[in-house]
Amino acid sequence: MRSVDFLQTLAFVDHDQIGCTGWSLGGHTAIFAAAFDPRITATVSNGGVLDWYRHADHWSRKPASWTPWKKGDPPTSSKTIKRRFGFNSNSGPLIYIKNFRPYVDDQSKQVPVDFDSLMAMVAPRPLLIISTEQELYRHKFFPKARNTLDVYINWRDTEGLPSVLKARQKRLGYDLTLEYYETQHLIKPDKIERQFSEFGAGDCFSWFSFPGGHGFPGVTRRLTFAWFDRWLGRTLH
Repeated sequence: MRSVDFLQTLAFVDHDQIGCTGWSLGGHTAIFAAAFDPRITATVSNGGVLDWYRHADHWSRKPASWTPWKKGDPPTSSKTIKRRFGFNSNSGPLIYIKNFRPYVDDQSKQVPVDFDSLMAMVAPRPLLIISTEQELYRHKFFPKARNTLDVYINWRDTEGLPSVLKARQKRLGYDLTLEYYETQHLIKPDKIERQFSEFGAGDCFSWFSFPGGHGFPGVTRRLTFAWFDRWLGRTLH
């Protein structure tokens, strides 16, 4: 959010066309950023963790050599760690999301929200999920994709919520769509507008898998750029 604040201070940045992407932890964070900051126009999550998998150290870093801090031990020298995480760096294990601590310590607790809810919070803004085949399987992605896509497909413009139609009209190439269908198929612009109003945001959510290991190969880079070209309106060709 602070990054978006900064970008919006720059004269050469289109304040209404800000994209967010990241790989691995960055891909995971990109979803959180888009879910909670409506100023992000389009998002690509590359290889992000999309599951509350609690049987590894993804969320809680607890080194095998760690022992609780005892009175008399040297105090920590990191005030930043203490401010960010609430304890001295030599008095407890790191936790990535502080409020997730109880669910790591007691894995019988049911996590109250899953990533389909977070992805649905991005709607109707464009969101692309990219992962290896194995990561989509491991993160149980497709049930989440089905739930999220249902929100996107059934989105209808409502007062007080983002307008998909207005967002489409801002995209580079919208005028070419109107011109083509009017000259080639005799479909008037007002009919196109009505059709798009009924279309929802179904094409604003998508995903792509690739073979191999956890990485950011060329095909995913090209897809990332293409997604931003489409939804941030940079180039047509």
